[in-house]
Amino acid sequence: PILAFLTISSFIFSALVLLIFFLLLPSLSSITSLSSSDLFSSITISLFFIFLLFFISCSGINKRNSHKAESSFISSWLISKAISFLFDNFSRDYSSGDFEGNDYKLGNNKLRDRICTIFVYVVLIFVCIILGSFVYYAFIDNVVVNKVVSLKHFDYVFTDGISKYIFNSLLIAIAVSIVGTIISYLIAYVTCRIKKIGSKVIHLLTIVSLAIPGIVLGLSYTISFNSSFIYNTFIILILVNIIHFMASPYLMAYNALQKVNPNYEVVAKTCNIPIYKIVIDVIVPCTKKTIREMFSYFFVNSMVTISAVTFLFNTSTMPLSLMINKYEGNLMLGEAAIVSLFILLFNLIVKGIVYYINRVEHRRSENREINVSSI
Repeated sequence: PILAFLTISSFIFSALVLLIFFLLLPSLSSITSLSSSDLFSSITISLFFIFLLFFISCSGINKRNSHKAESSFISSWLISKAISFLFDNFSRDYSSGDFEGNDYKLGNNKLRDRICTIFVYVVLIFVCIILGSFVYYAFIDNVVVNKVVSLKHFDYVFTDGISKYIFNSLLIAIAVSIVGTIISYLIAYVTCRIKKIGSKVIHLLTIVSLAIPGIVLGLSYTISFNSSFIYNTFIILILVNIIHFMASPYLMAYNALQKVNPNYEVVAKTCNIPIYKIVIDVIVPCTKKTIREMFSYFFVNSMVTISAVTFLFNTSTMPLSLMINKYEGNLMLGEAAIVSLFILLFNLIVKGIVYYINRVEHRRSENREINVSSI
């Protein structure tokens, strides 16, 4: 009875918070750059996730019902995503191209600026401490016994054939980034611009992967493709990563396409221009920054993922991230730190390239505007 009371109370509290947020949705959407559907989905998932964690914590008191609690957790997690989808569909999108919001300007407040600056620097210091600990473990002989600078961890990692695993991870990440970006963008175009009868169902199926843990997805692929020719190959690793990470890039493309003028397709039909030419020559250039962000998102997450690919690799297809578990299980923390630094290095390179391209493009657009205004 106590567990039921606590569970129902937490559910009612989450529902009340969602109702308040739904009433404040127009003002929040006008202040932020996110769409109302994105904001509402994020808050919904977060609140229901807190509710579910509370539910599992209470259920865990009775160990005899632990299996029931786990199954209830997974089922409730998926149900919460379905509820979020229903709210998302029935809420108006205030950040689309049809809505014009008022500009929100922050007033001068030195105290607020100083507090926020201090907070940012504190967070940055803690991030640097975490990264510094990896560097420390990588270059120290033995943290407990012999704290001297040494390169023996690097020698062991390179002797262990890390180059092969780096190649595997880069192959998987690049393939996932290219194929996943294309698929996510096409699906977003269909659900956002075409809006046929089944577009809502496609939208639900695409974002439902947000509610599925990576290890559950990996086990599902193991059971489904255990006897197929793609098992233990790069194909299944690429496929599971695309499905696992598709939801967020899809929402990026979906929100970006909503801000593009919805009359381009109508003009194309009127002028007898093929739709694919409008997409390639007009819509894609309007959303190319989002496409680059989608690419980098797929790449970074494919490099660091562990849970989704744990059961789907063999010795010849093993990605670099799984070497962290291998070394950590053998208490080889220096080697695990080196692998983590390699993954961080490749991710920083990709993010840096995307940032540089966006920066150059922004400067060109600013110079173009200045030249036009001067004429």
